[in-house]
Amino acid sequence: MVKHAKKRFQQANLSIDLYEHSIEELPFDDNSFDLIIAESTTAFTDIQKSLSEFYRVLKLKGTLLSIDMTAETSLDSASKKEIMNFYHLRELLMQWVWLNSFRQNGFSEVNILRSSTVLEELMNSSASNSPL
Repeated sequence: MVKHAKKRFQQANLSIDLYEHSIEELPFDDNSFDLIIAESTTAFTDIQKSLSEFYRVLKLKGTLLSIDMTAETSLDSASKKEIMNFYHLRELLMQWVWLNSFRQNGFSEVNILRSSTVLEELMNSSASNSPL
């Protein structure tokens, strides 16, 4: 992924440094970043550890954009275990648990920019693709 991102940035003439490290132990000083984008990564780690690290390296007015897997409903233990095993997850959090986790790790302003279920996305997609 880093190789593909580097290629895209070069093609767009963007001067962006890329690093490949564990988000559970970021090798950066405190208060280093204005913006962190974490897409489809945090859910595959020790979530509390990763959120704590994001908070540590963000500047005081910094922004974390986190896009991650969320359980849409409460699952029975067998279904939850099956999904966690399939995706190699340590945890499978519902939206409200994610929100609490952000707050517990120091994030005071937490906003959901968009929240749709898979079913809603499929319905919107099929509605926009249907002939008039």
